[in-house]
Amino acid sequence: MSNRWGKSQDTLMTEKIVMLCTVMGIDLDAFYSQTIEAMNSMTTFFKVLMRECSWKGDLESLVRRVHTISSSQIFSSRELRRLKSKVKDRKVDTGIDYRRLALEFPGKKIETLKSKVRNVIANRYKRKAQ
Repeated sequence: MSNRWGKSQDTLMTEKIVMLCTVMGIDLDAFYSQTIEAMNSMTTFFKVLMRECSWKGDLESLVRRVHTISSSQIFSSRELRRLKSKVKDRKVDTGIDYRRLALEFPGKKIETLKSKVRNVIANRYKRKAQ
């Protein structure tokens, strides 16, 4: 097993971030929208996150990692295929647990997920109608 931090660890870290944001009463989208300077001021949050994720680096590198993950709101083609498979057979976007869905797409804001899900559903039914 490698000691390098990868996507699977990012997914686990995202679960911890969602849990910590819920416990501390922080809006997930607001958390991901912060600048790196604002994140640096949240030392208690990131110290708990370091412990929960067994982060081996320093506090600043963890903050940079979280900021890097959250700064990309664009879906890769692989992520888009995964999202499409998650929402297949849906005619509307009601009943989707976006907080749970956010766990599978590290760093993506809930509003971004909602928008992308609506587009996926609309495009699927637009093609079927033609």
